[in-house]
Amino acid sequence: MKRSSVIPYLLTLLLLLAPAFVQTLAGGSGILAWAFTIAQAFAGWHLLVFCLMLIGILATLSARKKLNWAWLLPATALSIYSMVSIAGPWQMGRLAADAEDKPSTGALRILHANLYLYNSRETLPDLVQLIQQRDPDIIILHELDAPHHAFLGAELLKYPHRRINTKHPYFGSGIYSRLPLKNVQEISTRIETLVYFELESWPLEEGCRGEPNLTVITVHPVAPFNPRILGIHRRALDHLAHYAKPNGHEILVTGDFNSVDWSRDMRLFQERTGLRKVYSDDFLRRLFRGTYSAQWPDIFRLPIDGVMLSDGLNVSGMERVDIPGSDHQGVLVDIQWPSEANCDSLKNLQRSRP
Repeated sequence: MKRSSVIPYLLTLLLLLAPAFVQTLAGGSGILAWAFTIAQAFAGWHLLVFCLMLIGILATLSARKKLNWAWLLPATALSIYSMVSIAGPWQMGRLAADAEDKPSTGALRILHANLYLYNSRETLPDLVQLIQQRDPDIIILHELDAPHHAFLGAELLKYPHRRINTKHPYFGSGIYSRLPLKNVQEISTRIETLVYFELESWPLEEGCRGEPNLTVITVHPVAPFNPRILGIHRRALDHLAHYAKPNGHEILVTGDFNSVDWSRDMRLFQERTGLRKVYSDDFLRRLFRGTYSAQWPDIFRLPIDGVMLSDGLNVSGMERVDIPGSDHQGVLVDIQWPSEANCDSLKNLQRSRP
C-alpha cells in the first residue's frame, strides 16, 4: 500500500480521537489552550456546515476519479465530532415544554437577558411590553447601565425588590423582583460580575409544607478573547462553582456564561456542582438552541446563555425570547416552587404577588 493511501485513514483515526485530546489541550494554559478553546466554541453547527460542504466537494472529485474515496473518511469523522458536540450536552440536561404565555398556577417565572450595553433607549418600551406580556416574577438583566435603569426603574413598579449595579463600566446588572431578596452578595470586578441571592419559601396555603429557601445565582464572566483573559474567564467560573455547590437549598443558576454548553469549562462546572441545564423538549429547538448573536441565522448562534437547576427543582417551561435591541436572546424559565412533593394540592396554590 502506498504511503499516500494510508494518510486519510491515519487522519480519520486522529479525528475520531479528537474529543479526548481537544478536551485535554483546551484545559491547559497559554496560547495553545486558548486556541483550542476558541476552536471548540465553533465545533457545533459552524463546523458541521463546513464538513457537509467539504464532503460534497470531495464526493464530487471522487466520482470524477480525481480523488480517492478514502478522503471522505476524515471529513465524515470531523462531522461526527461536530454532531456529538451539538447533541452531547442535552443528554445530561433537563427537558421542558415551551413556556405558556402567562405563568401557570404555582410557577415561579424568571426572565434572564443580556440587555446589551449599547442598547438604545428607544427599544426599552418594547422590552417593558414584553415583560408585561410574559409576566415574570423576577427579571435578571446584564449589561445594564444608568440610562437603562432610569427608564426601567420607573416603569417596573410592580417589582419593588431590586439589586442594581450600573456603575460597572461593562458588566452592570439589575435584578427586579416581586419577591424579597435575601442574603444578597455580589462579586464585581472589572471584567466579571456574579450576584447571589436567596428567596424565602412563598406563603403557602393549608396542605403545603414549608421547604428550604431557593438560592439564585446570576453570572456574566468575560468572554475568553485572548490567552490571558481565558484565565480570568475560568476564575469567574470557579467563583460560580463555589457559590453553586449544594448548601441545603435548591439552586438555580442563570447567566451569559460566554462559554458554549459543550465546552470543557461548562462540562467541568456541571460536574462540580451537579447542576443540569434546561433544554426545550422539542427536538428542533434543542438542535438550534443558540442565543448569540441574535442577529445571526439561528443555525449559527452560539448557546452561551442559559439556566441550570439542582435536581430538586421541577421545571415546567422554558423558552428563548427575543430581547428588543439586544445581541443576545433571553431565556424564560418556569419552575414549580414550592415543589409538588411538598403540596397535597398544588393546583390550589395561588401565586404570591407582594
